[in-house]
Amino acid sequence: MKIDELQEFLIILEDIATYCHMTVDEKDFSNKIKIIKDLFKESGMEVPIEIKMTKKSYDYRSELQKFGGYKERRERIKETFYPLLDYLENKSDYLNSKDQFTQGKLNDYLRLNNYTIKTLYGSILNISISETAAGGNGIVYFGKLNNHDVAIKFLLKNDKNKKNRFLCEFFNVLIGFENNEGIVKQYFYEEVLIDNVKVPIIVMKKYSNHIEYVDNIEQDSLIDIFNQLAQALKKVHDNGIIHRDLKPKNILIDEKGRLNIADFGISYYNSELYDMTGHTQKGERLANFEFSAPEQSNSSKEVTSAADIYSLGQIIYWLVFNETCKGTRRKKITDKYNGPRMELLDSIIDKCIATDPKDRYQSIDEIYDFIKTKKLPTGEIDSKLVIKKDNQEIKEQLKDIIEHITFITTEDKTGEKIRTTTFKMIEKLTDEKIIMFLERIEFKQQELLFSDKVTISDYFEEYDNRFYEEYYLKKEYFTDLSQLYNEIKDDESLYLPFIKYIKKVFNDNCLEELPF
Repeated sequence: MKIDELQEFLIILEDIATYCHMTVDEKDFSNKIKIIKDLFKESGMEVPIEIKMTKKSYDYRSELQKFGGYKERRERIKETFYPLLDYLENKSDYLNSKDQFTQGKLNDYLRLNNYTIKTLYGSILNISISETAAGGNGIVYFGKLNNHDVAIKFLLKNDKNKKNRFLCEFFNVLIGFENNEGIVKQYFYEEVLIDNVKVPIIVMKKYSNHIEYVDNIEQDSLIDIFNQLAQALKKVHDNGIIHRDLKPKNILIDEKGRLNIADFGISYYNSELYDMTGHTQKGERLANFEFSAPEQSNSSKEVTSAADIYSLGQIIYWLVFNETCKGTRRKKITDKYNGPRMELLDSIIDKCIATDPKDRYQSIDEIYDFIKTKKLPTGEIDSKLVIKKDNQEIKEQLKDIIEHITFITTEDKTGEKIRTTTFKMIEKLTDEKIIMFLERIEFKQQELLFSDKVTISDYFEEYDNRFYEEYYLKKEYFTDLSQLYNEIKDDESLYLPFIKYIKKVFNDNCLEELPF
């Protein structure tokens, strides 16, 4: 079994784990399970229990149920098969490694040469062999050149095809962008002589870090990351490049906090724009498994810019939930955050990570055209995290919000400050009308994005002259009320008391008779 065949089979196993009911050829499934069992034995690894007990797809599903929910089952699939993928890759490397320069040889050379490599532009000093990073086409070390921190990417597997890709990674990215903002900064390409072997290197700027998951990321930060990545990816696509390996570790952060797309080692380059394409054909199965689009695991399917857009959606999803989503079921960002921006982001992610590439956005411009129709808001209007509170906290918060909505301090004719109601009604409100009011707040906020102050009647479908007198109020009170309502509306013990309290306070402002 080849690496790409195993990765394609993992998609089937993950679908089985999530009960998405993909049609499975049971005979083919059984044959592949037998091959996998033999591979585990050949590698010296113990055959996992869910594989050991499996002959048919329903056997596998039954065994996986022992590992809890979908998240636990997915983690189990990773734990089970990633070591086997590594084994197959290492086995392949071993069969083709007669004349390859290895990382061990490189480390030995650095130790003997005081952790220094000489280049045409000066010696790179203080190269660390303990701090390294994997790259799509090589391995990255860190050192100092002319007292500047640099990253050095070494191409160890120096066959013709790999070298072509390495050259493309440097020259096409270097000359392909007039403005390289949002793209990793590369300094030079060279072939250095190490133990009588010419080893290609790319020397580039060292970045402080890559993007990482942060528990309860702020919404403004999430929107900023989305915008920066989308704009950088647009630049990549506009220059005839499909990255094909977008993932958090390939999104580097500079000293000003700006994001930069890195590692173009397996990218596709449009042959009409680039003389060197590195033989990276659109149909090749080349990518990371977790963030890559489904078609990238199938060498017969064309990989387009929609694959990068899929990865963009998965990265944003991962920033919120610390996991990616394969299959049709996923958590909603609005399960964690309230507000129109997050609703809009949910809509965008839904289309970005569609299984069929034809159902996705075909360009970054399409995403922004969609956003323009929705008037994506900015600022603090919806930046609050949904936090579950106990009953007493909810009661206190509701009382405070309704106090602000129903009462205001104003002045009478003599200038004396008085506390008065913010609105008067000519008919009493029912439970249904209060629920309608609460349900419409979040929806109407979208229409009122650029209004700082609103009235009660802004949130009712038909006014019917119900409101005789109104004051303008800060919109934030209604946003807070909507968020609180969304927290309690599925809790039977809180829902009706919540509605009845609001109804009572509102109806206290009902006029006994018309004032005219």
